[in-house]
Amino acid sequence: MISRLKLMDFRCYGSFSWQIPQQGAIILGNNARGKTSLLEAVCFLLRLQSPRTARTGPLVSHGKQSFGIRGELPGQIRRILWAPDAPDLRVNGEPRKDQRSYLADSYPVVWMGNDDLSLVQAGADARRKYMDFLGSQWHPGYRLALFSYRRALTCSSTGTGTNSSWTPTRASWPCTARN
Repeated sequence: MISRLKLMDFRCYGSFSWQIPQQGAIILGNNARGKTSLLEAVCFLLRLQSPRTARTGPLVSHGKQSFGIRGELPGQIRRILWAPDAPDLRVNGEPRKDQRSYLADSYPVVWMGNDDLSLVQAGADARRKYMDFLGSQWHPGYRLALFSYRRALTCSSTGTGTNSSWTPTRASWPCTARN
């Protein structure tokens, strides 16, 4: 369980520090006051993904260029300084060279929000998105394969770089034709 959370320029929080009681906490407040943003910050800290948006731009406080999240968990202190050019990812003070190495020893997250009724009511795309979110947590190679797959779909739909011999390990971006 996360025991401490610190935010810097994350969504509506300029600076925020929270010592979470060992027995847990219930977050109460009026609408649009940052309750969901706290949970989103924990999700991003652990999975480098927001369940609310596919892009990191909306996570940065208005008028700022970057954000930070720090969390203390059993046996780990995780820290993210997210900037447009390159994120600084650390676990127990040690830099992680990339997102894959940062996620290697992280914890899984299951996010259930108000719109999750769409898992039942909506079509296959909503269920696939949720399953991709879960799959990327439980299998180390899933996220990389998913990105490669999406890249291939983008290349195919734009008509650049389609090749019947394409494999995820040979994928490149931007899309280029191969001989």
